[in-house]
This record gives sequence, C-alpha cells and structure tokens, in this order.
Amino acid sequence: MKTINITVKKVLSFAMVCLTIGLSYADVCMGREFFRYLDIAGPGYLNTDSYDINNNGAIVGAGSDGTTIMSPFIYSAGKYTEVLPFAWEWAAANGINDYGVVAGYGNDGTSTKGFIYNGKTYTEILPPGWMYAIGFKINNNGAVIGWGMDGNRTNKGFIYREGEYVELNPPGWQRADASAINDAGVVVGLGVDSIGRQKGFIYQGGEYSEILPPGWQWAIASGINNKGVVVGYGFDGKALKGFIYNGVAYREVLPSAWTGALAIDINDNGVVAGYGNDGTGSKGFIFNGIAYTKIEPAGWVEVMPQAINNDGVVTGKGIDGAGVAKGFTASPIRKIRTVR
Repeated sequence: MKTINITVKKVLSFAMVCLTIGLSYADVCMGREFFRYLDIAGPGYLNTDSYDINNNGAIVGAGSDGTTIMSPFIYSAGKYTEVLPFAWEWAAANGINDYGVVAGYGNDGTSTKGFIYNGKTYTEILPPGWMYAIGFKINNNGAVIGWGMDGNRTNKGFIYREGEYVELNPPGWQRADASAINDAGVVVGLGVDSIGRQKGFIYQGGEYSEILPPGWQWAIASGINNKGVVVGYGFDGKALKGFIYNGVAYREVLPSAWTGALAIDINDNGVVAGYGNDGTGSKGFIFNGIAYTKIEPAGWVEVMPQAINNDGVVTGKGIDGAGVAKGFTASPIRKIRTVR
C-alpha cells in the first residue's frame, strides 16, 4: 500500500487556493471547508424549516411544536420573531424582501390564504372568488406571487400588489403556479400545457414564454434574479437535472458523479443554489459558473437549500444526524468568484 505524506504547510496552501478561486468539492474542496454553518431551530420548535433569506441576512421559515400547528418566524441578528396573524390557526413564512416585509400563507379557521406582514400590520391575500391561495415570494416593490385555486377549481398563479391581482395561467394551459418574481416584476413558474406536459414559464409585461430545455421531457422554473436569468430543473429522459436559462440558451446543472440535481435559486451575481443526490444521499450545492461546492453541515443526513442572497449566504432545510428537521445557513468564508 502506497503511503502519501502531505505537510501541513501544503495542506493549508491547498485550502487557501480552494477558498480563493471557489473550486468545488469535486475538484478541490469539500463544503465544510468553504462554508460556516449555523443551525436554524426556533425556541420550542421540534421541527424547523427555513425558506428564504434577504440581502440583509434575515431569514423566514416555519416551525412546529410536533403537532399539526405551524408557526411562521423571522430570524435576524440571533433573534426569532413569530409572525402568526392574529387568530389564525397556523401559518408559514415563505418569502422576505430587503425591507423585511414578509409573505406567507396559513389558515384563519375558514380558509387557506396568503398574507403580507410589514412589521406592524398584516394584509390578507385571497383573489376574489378563489377557494384558497398560497403567498410564496415578495420582491422589493412589495409585489407578492403565489398560487391557488379559483372558483372553477382551476389551479392558477397570481401576482398581488397594493390591492390588485393579476391571475397567471399561460393560454391553453391546464394549470399554473408562480414560483419567483424579480424586482422588475418578471415572474417564473410552472404548469401543465394543453397536452399534459409539465413546463416552466416566464411572465413579463402581459406576455408568456415557455421554459423547456431542448429534448427534455418536463421542466420547472424555480428562480429568477434581477438580471432576468432563470433557474429550474427537470428530466431529460435519463436524469433529473437543473438548468440555467439566460433568455438565449440553456445550461445544464449537475455536479460530477451525482445521480440528480435541482437548481432552486440564483442570486444577482449568478451563483446558483440547489440540491441533489451525490450517491450517498441528499446534499446541497452552489454553482458559480465554474465549479460546484457541496453544502453539507457536519453529520446531517439530508440537506435542501431553498434560497441564496447576493452575499452568497444560503438558507434551507434538512435533517441532522439525530433525525431532527432543522433549517440552516451556509455562509461562504471567502467571496465567491463568478463567471461574467
């Protein structure tokens, strides 16, 4: 058996190169060397999920005391704040903008509806005549997107801003959900077309564009940044893969040797966050346009990033080594370099 001796100096130099150029675990680095991790586990919660993070580092999510009750929260500067609308039975906070305004959904005892919380007051979201609505994400102009079911039992997406609703469903499609919105008001989502194929879509200025990488069987658009670059995932007939779409061309997202991957979110610097199966279980990753870096808090058995901010801080959910569902943040130790 061959023995390899590596000096401490060489190891440290190697790690410094890794952190400086942002190479991936598959090329050089493991995520534990690239990120500083923090568990998100609200006080009194048995289970916690983190769903979104803004550019100030504030996180939103939901926790449970082990019953069916979910409580929405904001986590900022080491403090948890519950944001359950008055008299509602349960709720979850899904999105937060850079002004700290939160979007979510829950049940008030009569129906499931969305909400906005601005730090002082709540605004309910339920398009007229709809049976239910899920508030999902909010941009810096206060526009909320989500989905629900109208009075004809058709699943549709929606945009809500200042008391006005826009229903979203590409012409001829059977159903649609909205999944993300940027500050220009461009929305991406997913749905089922007239022949039953699942596709993504872009909605901009009253016009729809379909999202489906060439040759793929189905696709979902899950995120969009302020430069209009879209990410999502789908199936190409062989594997579950992520994609990046810049309005002209598609680029596949799949870490080397992984059996599948989902691209979930993209920040304004073009860094993608997602998760997939590395052959041993569910792991997270970022992709900076050059290489992949694994996201794997020590001992965790499942890791599912949900959002990334412009500083490259990732938040998401997963299961730790003791089987407890928790949220997490993964903060890069060094600035992430990207391809321009």
